[in-house]
Formats: sequence, C-alpha cells, structure tokens
Amino acid sequence: MKDVWNWRRVRLFANLSQGKIDEIVHSMPEKRFHKGDYIYRAGDPADELFILRSGTIKLLYINSAGREQILDIVQAGDAFGDLFLGSTGIRLLSAQALDSITVHRLHSDVIVRLIRHSPDLADHFLHYLAYAERQRVSRIQVLLQPAPQDRLLGVLFSLVGGKARCADNQVWMMLPESITQESIANMAALNRSTVSMLINRLRREGMLGGRGRTLSINTARALQTLQALGLEVGGCCLNNRHQRHS
Repeated sequence: MKDVWNWRRVRLFANLSQGKIDEIVHSMPEKRFHKGDYIYRAGDPADELFILRSGTIKLLYINSAGREQILDIVQAGDAFGDLFLGSTGIRLLSAQALDSITVHRLHSDVIVRLIRHSPDLADHFLHYLAYAERQRVSRIQVLLQPAPQDRLLGVLFSLVGGKARCADNQVWMMLPESITQESIANMAALNRSTVSMLINRLRREGMLGGRGRTLSINTARALQTLQALGLEVGGCCLNNRHQRHS
C-alpha cells in the first residue's frame, strides 16, 4: 500500500506482516470528523475500536453536573475505544475531536473474525491491551505526585514520550498545537494560571521550549527528572529505585 509507513506506526499493528496489515486495513472503513465533534459518547454501544489516522482527540469523563475531566489525549497512530472493558457493552468515556480528524473503524465482529482466521493476531491484541492498561496506571501515578510541577511534567512527557520510543535521537519533541494549556491543566489537575506560570518557569530552565501556543519538551531532561521520581510514563520504563529527595 502507498501508506505502509503510516500503518506500521500503529502500535496495535507492530511487527505484523504486510499481508496481515493489508487484511486489517481493508476491513476498516474511514470516517472524518470536525473539531468539536464527538466520535462517541459515554453510554453508546462499545462495539468498535478506532485507529486515529490524523489529528488529535480527547477521551473524557463528564459527570452529572457537566464537569469534564480529560483522561487521555489520543494522537495519530494510536488506537482508542473501550471495546473490551466491562460487561455492559457500553462506552465508559466520551471521545471528542480537538481538530479535524480521520479515523478508521474496526468493528468487534471483524476483530473476532480476523483473530479466528489468524490466531497470532490475538497475541498482538493482548500485548496492546496490556500496554494500554500500563499507560492508565502510569497516568494515575503522575496525578498522585504532590508537587504541581511534577504532575505537569509527567503529563507533558506522557503526551510525547511514547512517540519518542525512549531511544529516539530527537531530544526535543513538539506537542500538537491542538493540545491547549486548558487541556493540559485539566489532565494535570491544575488551574490554567498555574500551568502557564509553570510552563514559563520550565522554559527558563531549558526543560520546555517554544513560545505562546507552541510548546516543545526536552525529552532527555524530562526523562531524567521523572526517573528520579520513580515514575513510568509515555511508554518508557523508568527506574523506580531512585527517589528524588526534597
């Protein structure tokens, strides 16, 4: 296929043969959404898994009072959708587009058929689910950090760390401009003014770069700082034996 490289970026398809990738992609219809559109809402049937082809989305919980809590931001190449969670068969979260996006839909019936036809795909799905669960635990660990700056740094690194693949030579990585400071503050359980102040401080210290809405992070320095906290974020395994002392 002409976009082989893009599909090989999808963690769910890691190490699959080209034939397997072609078979799966052929079974995934494409759909586009505009900024602000909901791909699905909590309570909708959980019968599809989604692959984000382009753009960014937020996964959020909305309480009875209408307050939103962003639990994750999904970027191009990621899979999302709580298809395998719970026994009720409904969505636990809502997914909303942060900009114009393109997704590919993989229905549960198709997943079952593909796994029956190619049992090795089950191993890939299980590994991906284990990875996704580990990422959820990592985000909880970040939110339990008492220092606001540590929570902010953990959230920022989680948004780029998985893309860096830990051994990437690209030290500085840019966050998509669609990820606003308001969204970052929501994820880090901080207010907007605190996030703005901390970003300016971290820029002066050389941990962050960019101006205004443009924000980049020095992944090497961030990794070292988070390692000292004993955290595991962004798909990178950090040494939890070394704790930072205040």
